[in-house]
Amino acid sequence: MSTRKYMRRALIGAAAGIAIGCMLELAFSAAWGAQHIPGKPSFLADFDNQNLAVLTERVLYALLGAVQAMAGLLFPNERRSLAATTAIHFLLTCVPLLGVGMVLKWWQGGWPLVGALGIITVIYALIWMASWLSVRATVRQVSERIEG
Repeated sequence: MSTRKYMRRALIGAAAGIAIGCMLELAFSAAWGAQHIPGKPSFLADFDNQNLAVLTERVLYALLGAVQAMAGLLFPNERRSLAATTAIHFLLTCVPLLGVGMVLKWWQGGWPLVGALGIITVIYALIWMASWLSVRATVRQVSERIEG
């Protein structure tokens, strides 16, 4: 893959990260009040200027999205086992998410962090299982066509 394609993938991931982050902000604002709150109040309070706080959030959303997009490049690899690739991918997606969550004060250390890790792990496992089942079904269909 060329450098240009890597950059394009990272930029698309960054845009997706910002979009997802903003949508989650709106969802949480709707769930907890009638007014839009662009971030966790404890994070926003750390800044003298709310615009700077929101810019910081958006940059972190973009970085998180770019990392997630680039982590997806691990899977088309025949030299590593699926288990090893999955473990590396999980770490590349989970660790930055937990770090950004701590910076943005979505959760603090201790039990809230453990809870976040548990939720992330369950969601990751469900997505991985659905993907694996889909690929397995496709392989079976191709095998049946070849044999039949």
